[in-house]
Amino acid sequence: MRSPDPSATPRRLPLALAAAALPLAGAFFPAAAQTPASAPKNTVLPAVTVEDKAAKPDANPNANPNAPLAVERSANPKFVKPLLDTPKSVTAITKEQIQESGATSLRDVMRQQPGVTLGTGEGGNAFGDRIFIRGFDARNDVFIDGLRDPGVISRETFAVEQLEVVKGPSSTIGGRGTTGGSVDIVTKTPTDKNFIKGEGSVGTDNYRRLTADVNQVISDRFAVRFNGLIHDTDVAGRKEVFDKRYGGAVAAQIKPADDWKITLDYYHLNTDAMPDWGIPYDTRANAPFNVPRDTFYGIVGRDYWKTQADIGTVRVEGKLNSNLKLDVRTRYGVTGNDYVISAPEGVNLAALTVGSNAKTREQTNKYGGLQANLIYDLDSSFGQHTFVAGTEISREKVFNRAPGVTPRSITQPIYNPNPNYPWTGQITGGTSISDTTVDTRAFYLSDTLELSDQWQVSGGIRYDHYDIGAYSGPGDYSATANRATYEKGFFNWNLGLVYKPVPYASLYGAVSTSSNPPGEQIDGGTSAGYGGLAPGYAQYSPERNTNFEIGTKWQLFDRRLNVNAAIFYTLKDEMLVNSGTRFSNGGSARSAGFEIGVAGNITDDWSVTGGYTYLDAKVTDNPLNPSVKNKKLANIAKHSLLLQTKYQVTEAFSIGGSANYRSEVNGGTFEALSTKVPSYWRFDLMSEYKINQNASLRLNILNLTDETYYDTLYRSASPFTYVAPGRSAMMSLAVTF
Repeated sequence: MRSPDPSATPRRLPLALAAAALPLAGAFFPAAAQTPASAPKNTVLPAVTVEDKAAKPDANPNANPNAPLAVERSANPKFVKPLLDTPKSVTAITKEQIQESGATSLRDVMRQQPGVTLGTGEGGNAFGDRIFIRGFDARNDVFIDGLRDPGVISRETFAVEQLEVVKGPSSTIGGRGTTGGSVDIVTKTPTDKNFIKGEGSVGTDNYRRLTADVNQVISDRFAVRFNGLIHDTDVAGRKEVFDKRYGGAVAAQIKPADDWKITLDYYHLNTDAMPDWGIPYDTRANAPFNVPRDTFYGIVGRDYWKTQADIGTVRVEGKLNSNLKLDVRTRYGVTGNDYVISAPEGVNLAALTVGSNAKTREQTNKYGGLQANLIYDLDSSFGQHTFVAGTEISREKVFNRAPGVTPRSITQPIYNPNPNYPWTGQITGGTSISDTTVDTRAFYLSDTLELSDQWQVSGGIRYDHYDIGAYSGPGDYSATANRATYEKGFFNWNLGLVYKPVPYASLYGAVSTSSNPPGEQIDGGTSAGYGGLAPGYAQYSPERNTNFEIGTKWQLFDRRLNVNAAIFYTLKDEMLVNSGTRFSNGGSARSAGFEIGVAGNITDDWSVTGGYTYLDAKVTDNPLNPSVKNKKLANIAKHSLLLQTKYQVTEAFSIGGSANYRSEVNGGTFEALSTKVPSYWRFDLMSEYKINQNASLRLNILNLTDETYYDTLYRSASPFTYVAPGRSAMMSLAVTF
């Protein structure tokens, strides 16, 4: 984005104009905004002196230094323009917002995001960070620094710089999938300033957490950064449930020349938890059973959940000349997800009993990949181009050998289960396996063209060659009928148009596509019902998704507050549906809605983040089951809202909090069933006291009213329901040197 002349640019908007810009109508009635027609280009407003704050040594390089919650740029090199000028909805969540919210895991953060809902796992698809974005499953659309992180595990926030939730089909950016969007975890990297930061927290429910963030500049060519974690807590409002984690991340950055840098990083995380799949469902009341929230249906002497991650990445960035940049990143990672978990299912209404039924998994995910991007700036007679040409090569492998459990199900009374049931059975190595390998080769090209200071057009195309093989059956690979292969190439594209009526605002329209090839949910093995690669899929085409979006983005209050609004319509075509052994590419669905978002500072002392999403998603065709036509999609909330704010009362003391609302969510596999979990409001509080320039105390109270609410429910007609944590409080001491 070209920098405007500060003498001719409004530096502080009147409150009335700010209020007028917030409603969605401002996106589509430009007359309500300041445009050249209503404000001549040579209008000069009174100058305002803006005093920049000293940047913190660990400041986010992508955010406004005077408003750390207001992210200005994506960390993904494929987004070549500031987010203000990017014709797509991108929600960026900074480490500061995560810290102030009290969240410590990806699941904690995603639970609060408008337009995002949580999903379940069990034996057929993995339990962990399963999320839905704009109504569509995104469990395998999670990336770390732009490279896919396959499989479903549990992810932490201790080494996170920011999270980027990219909304809508985005295959030109991320490859296959991304129907509703994707999540990119941007990790912390070395900086050019020395610092040592540590934080220790204690709280209710035996909460204890220690984190460290240390950056050392060894020379002007070499720096290292280390992040460490120890976490141990019980889960508020749930008996017997605990969560232990420890991990570390080390990154080294070498600058062999002024315009080149090489970053090497290694990430390790181990978790050990008592898993919890909540409360059984009362089909008579069409609601979870009315039992005390802390009622636990697991078997303490049997159940466990352990995950681990070891990921190494090398990134090379540099300038080949004044107009040409290179960004190459390669990664090899191994993650694991092992569990025996009791699902409270198989309710006997007459006897008022439920089965604590063991679901098992021993899954290893391996990823090896390379991504290379060339970014080229070119001035032509049409304007200023920024081209991105790139390639991506990867192999993903998911192997699962589910342990055997005898006896598998324990009958428990619904109203008085015994978590310390004297289980004397056996857990043995599994005899059946699921083994899936995906090879991807992709090539892409995009161009962003600045026609003038006010107009920008962009477009891109990507080709993916997708080759997958899957097997499920005995460990000797003898079940030839359960083998499946699929190989296909497919194109995706995007187009965008941006109009900037003033330098601090944009209006845009965009179209983008993505593809869902058979078997893309690689943790599903060969099961069609879990998104795996079923035998017989070879003749079918990838599902096609097309998103139409118009929106507006503003930078208000000295460009310290990002405000955005968008209307979107996503169409899923050629949807693969099945009925028993019959398959068809004739299904379709659509998701439509609008969203509003805000992040940054209104004044020096007042910050705010959050948003609202309205979502209406339904099945539009299923030739094998016409009765589901026009049914809404499962696992979505029609209304979702987050408002998080903080006010600096004095130089030393600040106070804040958040409000989070989600309307009811229906269960089901794809189309919604009548089962549902109710709507809820959740409120959090936080306050911080700066003892001196090197130390501060922070108090977080989560779920202030101790609301009993449910994250989600299983897809069956007699589901189990995940219970969210109850009220908790933690005090944190942070020190910086």
